[in-house]
Amino acid sequence: MFTPADWGDIRLVAFDVDGTLYRQRPLRLRMGRDMVLHTIAKRDLSAIGVIGAYRRIRERLGDEEVVDFERVLLAETAKTTSMSPESVQMIVSEWIEARPLRYLRSCLYSGVPQLLAGLKHAGRQVGILSDYPATEKLAAMGLSAHHVVAACDVGLLKPHAMGLQSLMASAGVT
Repeated sequence: MFTPADWGDIRLVAFDVDGTLYRQRPLRLRMGRDMVLHTIAKRDLSAIGVIGAYRRIRERLGDEEVVDFERVLLAETAKTTSMSPESVQMIVSEWIEARPLRYLRSCLYSGVPQLLAGLKHAGRQVGILSDYPATEKLAAMGLSAHHVVAACDVGLLKPHAMGLQSLMASAGVT
């Protein structure tokens, strides 16, 4: 348990994004609805297949601490879904990176903006460490951080320590 005196040495407070700053369940429900409607309208199951395979493979690669995971992830997802890596990348960009942005603010946990503002006001650096690109997500939620590191920046997924080490180096803290 921290006492107020303990905070004197803390210069960086790090957060994950997905499931930490916003509620994932309502976001996933909205994205699931959008994907079903898209699939029906286009009569095309490829987005569902790609996103399902991508998530499963990504989890495995994180557990295995695969270096340069993005290249491997795209290649394995493409092979699993019989699609080109370029097609997989387009679907992932649309459904994992772009489309969810419109829903993030409404899924934000209450008090998060005030927490981050309070930390900054108290002279603490706010850091973000995420397995996914986070800058656009933060902007969509109306948030900002001093330092943002995504797994793609370091080539390894969490829980590998490289991401946290990179965030700490960026902030100039030990």
